[in-house]
Amino acid sequence: MAGNGELGEIRLETPDQRAVRIWGGYAGYKAELDHVVRGTAESMVRIGYMLKAARDSSILDGSGYSDVWEFAEAEYGIGKSQASRFMTAADRYGDAAGRIKGEWAGRSKMELIELLSIPEDKAKEIPQGLPREDLRKAVKTVKRLDKLVKELQSGADQDIDMVPEAQEEMQEEEPAPTAEPDPQIEAADLGEEAQPDADPEPEETETDPRNTAIAEGSYLDMMKASGHIMAEVMDENVDWSTAWNDVRDFQVKVEKFVDSLTALQCRDLRARSDKKERSKSTDENCNRNM
Repeated sequence: MAGNGELGEIRLETPDQRAVRIWGGYAGYKAELDHVVRGTAESMVRIGYMLKAARDSSILDGSGYSDVWEFAEAEYGIGKSQASRFMTAADRYGDAAGRIKGEWAGRSKMELIELLSIPEDKAKEIPQGLPREDLRKAVKTVKRLDKLVKELQSGADQDIDMVPEAQEEMQEEEPAPTAEPDPQIEAADLGEEAQPDADPEPEETETDPRNTAIAEGSYLDMMKASGHIMAEVMDENVDWSTAWNDVRDFQVKVEKFVDSLTALQCRDLRARSDKKERSKSTDENCNRNM
């Protein structure tokens, strides 16, 4: 009898007992969860593949839906932005048959989605299996560095292009060394007042070649710092505190490079203006003494 204990007591499993019965321990638990997570990533790629098929073919004819976006929303609650992300994932991570490519197969759906926001070659360099917080920091760092490099390239191209243009204009404006008087005019005829203008090249500290050397040096410093940071953040044992300090140091180098380009541009603009003034003064003196 139950009251006499003949049937024994009915015991409920504790959460620990149930977990041990199902998975045996951490190793078994982790193995199954890894399989499920990989399956989720594979499913994402497959969904994107099938949505692309609906977008690019007439498979939805007769369904009553006008396009793949309406279909995905109505049938599966997948909004347009999410559907687009699935399709992009299929383009990057999937093969022609809609299966996940081998080099991406070990990553979770969370990883694959986070990595969609950076270039593929950079995404491949991000270590696999990072905690979500570290993964997002790594992605953010790559995006910031890419943005900085693009801004630098755009700004440097504009500023550097202005330097030779200024030089060409100065050369066009001076078919002869116009800072010198016409050789047919005797220096004595110009008078004492005109003698300073007869000097072909007054001292121009702004044209010191060291200005160019400073710009070149700051550019090299900036690019070396960029390469160092990229290598640092790709290291699986990266120290993020040190990495962010290096990023701030890199930003200082960027500012120094931009300042050096600005100095070069101002130097050439001043040189062009000075030569115009000297040319104008020489012409006036020549005309006055003819």
